[in-house]
Amino acid sequence: STPTLDIAAALGRIGNNQALFAKLIGLFLQTETEAAQRIRRTLAAGETETGRRLAHTLKSTAATVGAIRLQAAARTVEQALRERGEAGEDLLAELQAAHLEAIAGLESLDLANKQPR
Repeated sequence: STPTLDIAAALGRIGNNQALFAKLIGLFLQTETEAAQRIRRTLAAGETETGRRLAHTLKSTAATVGAIRLQAAARTVEQALRERGEAGEDLLAELQAAHLEAIAGLESLDLANKQPR
């Protein structure tokens, strides 16, 4: 199974800048905590294009913080929506599981805890 987080890779992409990484995690936790549910709601409402855009954004933000399982799940959902105009329940369930796991993993990092809430 895919590991949840690759912190080393994410840090490497920003020159091992711990302070910046902590800030990026803080932003992710502020803006993306509802992302999977938002995508699900959007698709349930038949707004496929909005759902695809949200999945695309989540894919990028997940990559930024090293949430590789979430990045992969968001990419799969985005592709399904682009190619078939729908994402099956299995894909959405994986997105939600990966999302919860990423949030939990990021919240447990010492870096995130040093951020002023």
